[in-house]
Amino acid sequence: MRKTERYVFVATNIDLPYWQEAQAGFLTRLNNRREAEMIGPVKYDPASEAGMFQDVIEKQPAGICLSAAAGKCSRPGIDKAISAGFR
Repeated sequence: MRKTERYVFVATNIDLPYWQEAQAGFLTRLNNRREAEMIGPVKYDPASEAGMFQDVIEKQPAGICLSAAAGKCSRPGIDKAISAGFR
C-alpha cells in the first residue's frame, strides 16, 4: 500500500473567514487521496506562524504552502525549506 502524501498550508490568523474559506478550498482540492491540513495562529502573530512553518519543514511533508504574515520572520524558514528541496 502506498503511503498517503501529506500537504500542509501554513497561514496567518486562521480564525478569519478569509482563511477558513481558503482552508475549505485547500482541503477540497486535495480530496481524500492525500492528507492535508491548514495550520497557523488564531490571531496575527508572525513569529508564531514562522515557528509553525519551521516545525512543518522538520516533518518533511510532500508539500508546503505558506502565506507569510511577515517576510522578515519567515525568511529563515523559507531558506531552510529551499535547502531541503521544497519548491
